[in-house]
Amino acid sequence: MAHVAVSRRGGRCPAVKVLAATAVVASFVALPVAPRAFAAGGGWSIVKIPNPAGSESADLLGVSCLTDTDCEAVGNYKDSSGAELPLAEGWNGSSWTIQSVPSPAGAEATALQGVSCMAGGCEAVGSYENFSASVLPLAELWDGAAWAAQTARAPAGFTSSTLDAVSCPLAGVCEAVGSATSGSATTTFADGWNGTKWKLQTTPKAPNDGSTAAVSCVTGSDCEASIGQGPGKVRGPRIANIGWDGTTWTKQNNTPPQGIGNFMTDMQCISADYCEAIGYALGGGVDPQFFAQVYDGSTWTTQSTTGITGGYDNYAGGLSCTSVDYCEVVGSNASSPTDSFVTQALNWNGTRWKNQVIPSPSGSSGSQLNDVSCVAPNQCEAVGYKTPSSGNPVPLAYTRT
Repeated sequence: MAHVAVSRRGGRCPAVKVLAATAVVASFVALPVAPRAFAAGGGWSIVKIPNPAGSESADLLGVSCLTDTDCEAVGNYKDSSGAELPLAEGWNGSSWTIQSVPSPAGAEATALQGVSCMAGGCEAVGSYENFSASVLPLAELWDGAAWAAQTARAPAGFTSSTLDAVSCPLAGVCEAVGSATSGSATTTFADGWNGTKWKLQTTPKAPNDGSTAAVSCVTGSDCEASIGQGPGKVRGPRIANIGWDGTTWTKQNNTPPQGIGNFMTDMQCISADYCEAIGYALGGGVDPQFFAQVYDGSTWTTQSTTGITGGYDNYAGGLSCTSVDYCEVVGSNASSPTDSFVTQALNWNGTRWKNQVIPSPSGSSGSQLNDVSCVAPNQCEAVGYKTPSSGNPVPLAYTRT
């Protein structure tokens, strides 16, 4: 991506995520510049990616690339004993390699949800469950050679806290967002990294808020994020976006798509006056459909997605933009309620969203892409999972050239 936003997020995933986060977001809009024409490229292709030895299931949830030969992907897997462990894999331009990720001391289960890379390393976030059955936020630092667990901060008085997404615009400068629960009480929160330690930040309260999905920073004092908001006058979560000015998170106004509920899954900011956000809206038939929103520095507005096809269930999981007229979205869709999910890819060219051709994994009973990272137009890596005939989900990776 432009190395600033990742996430995870809501959506479906295999039976792997312990400490899941669901999330929520951001009428036609004209962008400020005319679209540029980019070479079509060779398209999407599947690349081999290793599965942890002896794993029962595995899923990659986030990916971040500094260059087309330097990417990190994170997620989690279950080993043969059923223990849930963090998963990280590195891309060198030709192959993916599994990396060792330490779990925090006393962890019984660990899951990584998102990753963001900057010059000098990467930050990954997620959560872990300790022996007291409390769920705590987790951060892991990659220094280019090894992963090391860090102490993330959680709001007091909650038994379960998880960090869902992270964005690092500069070395030693990161913002992460998460959610916490205790019984029926829920809240969202943020953690800021200053290169030495994580510091807890307060986020605005929305009615019945309780989830986060994505965060993207242009600088250390200019970030956008999404928080979950209660149903209000409609069924299902609604959108509440928030902005960070380096000191305070404040709530922003945005009008969600029509439907009984809508969920944000990812966002990316290219500049202070241009961000893209994606998600899915539930219609009357409760069939998720892709939506996108754009931010001009003051207002979030929904873009037209007329022409996007996705059948019964159209899930958008990850977003990466390199300019105002080039974005890639990955996810999955199904043609009918009885069909298996298959990978999908969408493209924004500065004027409209359109479907892209993407191959489905052979011998798979279902597949999904969760995140994508582009360093330039048609130079992208995407990760997720597939379910082979054995029935156990394994990591899945694509490249776009």
